Amino acid sequence: MSISKLQNERYRAKFKVGRAQIASRTFDTKKEARHWLAAQSVLHSEEYDPRPGKRTTVETAVKLFLEARQGSVAESTVARDKGIVGKLGTAIMCRPVGEVTPAELAKFLTKSGETAGTRNRAKITLSAFFKWTVENKFRRDNPVLGIKLASGPARTMTPMTAEGVEALAAKIRQPEYQRLIRVLGYTGLRWGEARALKVSDLRDGTLHVTRSWSEGHSEKDVKQHGERWIPIFDVIAEDLEAAIGERAHHERVFLSPRGRLINSRNLRREVGWEKIAPGYRLHDLRHSAITEWVRQGVEVGTAQRWAGHESLKTTNRYVHATGRADRDSVRRLNQVWRGSAGGPRAAD
Repeated sequence: MSISKLQNERYRAKFKVGRAQIASRTFDTKKEARHWLAAQSVLHSEEYDPRPGKRTTVETAVKLFLEARQGSVAESTVARDKGIVGKLGTAIMCRPVGEVTPAELAKFLTKSGETAGTRNRAKITLSAFFKWTVENKFRRDNPVLGIKLASGPARTMTPMTAEGVEALAAKIRQPEYQRLIRVLGYTGLRWGEARALKVSDLRDGTLHVTRSWSEGHSEKDVKQHGERWIPIFDVIAEDLEAAIGERAHHERVFLSPRGRLINSRNLRREVGWEKIAPGYRLHDLRHSAITEWVRQGVEVGTAQRWAGHESLKTTNRYVHATGRADRDSVRRLNQVWRGSAGGPRAAD
């Protein structure tokens, strides 16, 4: 093992076993280089040594963790993780990573966001970080695993009916945005999926959804890497034809009125979203489409496939939201009991 100072005032650490170099890395400080070498020593030994966890601060371990995440998870996940751990504060960041307690982390998580979803996202990130510290032998345990957070009120869906989607689209004067809103409201495309959609993805009467491109991030495969096909319903066929026009197969389907890639912030500003759709998010158009499918009798399994839900449990939320399950159950029971009843009952 060795540490050498470079001409640019940084430090290069080399980890060797015998004469064979196993790994090397460059750091801003000599202290970070020493900590990394200590961690490598533990990583390549069979026995657990608590010293790296006592010598390595959370701040140093976080840097190594985020480096390890690059390329192994989506860029959006790395960015979100970086934002979450960046809020840990000096008190935790300066602590030895091996000595951080569940109580400290529970206190942080409780204050990490106003909604249950935000707090759970922070918990997922911290759990991933401390799992990494266990795998790299900075700790014996993951202190996040036993932490339970209050669930809070569930996020309610606010879907529109098909008539509501049409009324919203009618308030938009830009044809490009009007067509986009209608397509989102009938197909259930996620915003990033709509941005990534290419002319070549329209084939044989379907939308072939394979890619997603959220603002501020690189284009990537859709969630769970699961491609899917959504029917091009008659009600939006003309919208898609007009959106495509004479574009080549490799070009995007949806562009802004200025011919640029659509941007959610620009759309909301240009159409006056807060005035024409108060209380709604763009994502509610996805909820609207799926709810309308279920309300009109589309089988739950089919709706799951069109929506790209990994779990049928997610799709079943829309069944309950429409009340369809109750109506179907009442209808079945009425049919059964109508045949078994012995005629009208006498009044008491």
